[in-house]
Amino acid sequence: MSTAASAPSVPGTLAERFAPAAALMRRAVRAGCPAGRPLAGDPLKERAEAVRLLAQLGFGRLRLPRAAGGLDADVPALMDLLIHLSAADSDTVQAWRTHLLVTERNLVRPGTAESSRWLGRIASGAMIGGGWTEPGGTATGTFETTLAADEAGNLRLDGRKFYSTGSLYADWLEFSAVRPGGEYVIAGVPASAPGVELRDDWTGFGQKYTASGTTVLGAVPVDPRDVVAWDTQHPALEGWQQAVLLAILAGIAQAAAETAAEALEVAARFGADLPGEDLLGRIGRISARAYGVRAVVMELARELQATHEALVNAWEAQPCESGILGTPHSSREPGALPGATGASVAAPSGRPVPSGTGDLSEIRRQAARGADLASAKAHSLVLPEVLAATNEAAAVTGQLGLFDRLSADRHWRNARTLGCHNPVVFKERMITDMETFGIAPGLSREERSSARQEAWTRLRQGQGKDREQKAHDGTPGTRTAVAQPRHGGQDGSGTRAALLSARATAELIADPSLLERAAGVLHDRDVRVLVLPDRPASDGTAGTAPVFDPSIAAAVLLSRLPGTAFLIRTEGIPPGELPYNFARRLATLEHLSGGAAGWWLDSQDHVRDREFAITVQQLWASWPLESVATSQDAPAFADVAPIRRINRGGEFASAGPLNVPSSPQGLPVVFFSGGLQASAGDHLYADGHLGQAGPASGDAGTGEDAGTTGATGIGAEEWLAGIDAHLLTLPAGPGAGAQTPDGTLRALLGLPVPELTPLPEAAPRFDVHDDADKGAL
Repeated sequence: MSTAASAPSVPGTLAERFAPAAALMRRAVRAGCPAGRPLAGDPLKERAEAVRLLAQLGFGRLRLPRAAGGLDADVPALMDLLIHLSAADSDTVQAWRTHLLVTERNLVRPGTAESSRWLGRIASGAMIGGGWTEPGGTATGTFETTLAADEAGNLRLDGRKFYSTGSLYADWLEFSAVRPGGEYVIAGVPASAPGVELRDDWTGFGQKYTASGTTVLGAVPVDPRDVVAWDTQHPALEGWQQAVLLAILAGIAQAAAETAAEALEVAARFGADLPGEDLLGRIGRISARAYGVRAVVMELARELQATHEALVNAWEAQPCESGILGTPHSSREPGALPGATGASVAAPSGRPVPSGTGDLSEIRRQAARGADLASAKAHSLVLPEVLAATNEAAAVTGQLGLFDRLSADRHWRNARTLGCHNPVVFKERMITDMETFGIAPGLSREERSSARQEAWTRLRQGQGKDREQKAHDGTPGTRTAVAQPRHGGQDGSGTRAALLSARATAELIADPSLLERAAGVLHDRDVRVLVLPDRPASDGTAGTAPVFDPSIAAAVLLSRLPGTAFLIRTEGIPPGELPYNFARRLATLEHLSGGAAGWWLDSQDHVRDREFAITVQQLWASWPLESVATSQDAPAFADVAPIRRINRGGEFASAGPLNVPSSPQGLPVVFFSGGLQASAGDHLYADGHLGQAGPASGDAGTGEDAGTTGATGIGAEEWLAGIDAHLLTLPAGPGAGAQTPDGTLRALLGLPVPELTPLPEAAPRFDVHDDADKGAL
């Protein structure tokens, strides 16, 4: 069977480790859906064998540290493997969902008695199932399953659960329940406990073999040590629940792509003619959709990894109330950490135990909101694409005349079944509630409606929070790594900047937790400006390294590093670059950042670089920002009279005008190095020559000429470790003056708004004969 081009890139060791299980899972799928023949085997039994093999290979302990008997996989590695295995059989992977959620809940509460017990069981190879949802008309978040003491004082669990995913395969089960006094708890019991009845009555038209049927609990004995408080749930539980389903959906999309590619091979073997371009395009589109949804899920995985690290760090850093090991939340066993066999190993001496209050509570709240929002956005993107991909896969097999030979319809049925867990429209409403109204998920319909109305009233009264404030007070949105924006004045000593390599920039963008570390380091050193290069590495010779577009990287980092300005550094003219395209990209960045961007031209060829820079600067000034109307009542979008063609000739000829208005700071800040100078009357303006800039005061030296310094080609970890060697001080200007808008790079550096001399060939872009012609745009 062929593998489509969008196959997930699971780390080699994990893919190899679980290859036998993946092969068995594919055989189970084939046994359950042969065309035109009776079932070749018992699909549920085949899945049970696959579950056992996965457990033997260590799938259940994938996320545990090696010291605790696990495989030490991070969240992206887990999600990558889920996608990979779901492409083989989505049913078997979904059966592990409860197990994965129980694992994550206990990993973020290390050292407690309950985490030691559960992680110890997981490390010893046990699989965990269970159920929370109940049949009938109970409201969301309410339960009729009870946990109460019998006449002898022994705890008993009574009730009925549905959607008991994976329970038929599991060793231990975990259920939600309510005590007689109304307290909600989580109770665990062995799957073999007396009174536990597991029914195989799941009748969904997809995901048929997930063992998601009914569990009947009749006076099941419960060990008090396996009862935990309701608030011990993972704070980002809903985000994690959705993330696992999205990874499975991404695997289903991959399976659909594989089926479509296989259909071509089968049709060819049957002697069919080469299909037309429409069908070939469909197959390519399926593969592209699988690639896209995988990318979304992996980005969500990185968000969850950052959340996990923040939760664990906060838990371990909290001071204990009594100054010794102990917590009012749970009965921590002194010195307990989960061991590979369920036994405890000594914790690091003196490690503090969180009290569950103060900063930890706030971090847990923010983690929940951030994970919920990220997963909702991912769900909104992933499900429609997977449904489209699986629908097209079935259509492809039909067009090729294979019909049910490959059972391609199973992909759509599986995806549709998973999609019914959480309708997209609910998630999209939740996104608006959280981002615009600041409403947390989990409210009843009436509470949500009331909260929306209150928020709407505040907005009408002008009391709503602006976007910048929301990004810094923990309200959900793009993860920000800096506590608050920093806009510096000038004290004559200059402004501190940090030089990044292209490789380090890319790694910071890809890893939110790494970016948060970097943000803290930059904040501590009062770095106000980041310098991003246009090459991954350089040996000092122009044109020897592939081009990296720093303007795109800066656009991504803007929301992650609020209050930071960006200098785009180019070594001469980027290969193949046109002045118009370069000017437009930087002008766009200027508007995205509110004027907090600039250009550092490290000259390689003074004559050509000068000509290129003149054209770029003249294009920046060709459409004055002040010509754009500022009132909705204005008769036109802009006054066209000031808009001019630059009519620039020579090697870098451009007529203009630019299709982006001029910068919020008048003209983008431009620094030269490498010997290029601007002189009066040559239509070229420079804010400074960085050959005179030295290393940041008190830091390790960066070289005699700042134009030749920087972290060329190093990664983010190495850059962070040696950050002081990559700092420099940008020279202070004479003072911004009244014309410089606040918050711009010019205001930060104390640079006045320049007067750029127009070219003699410049001419109006529009013919304006009278006032009636103004505002033609």
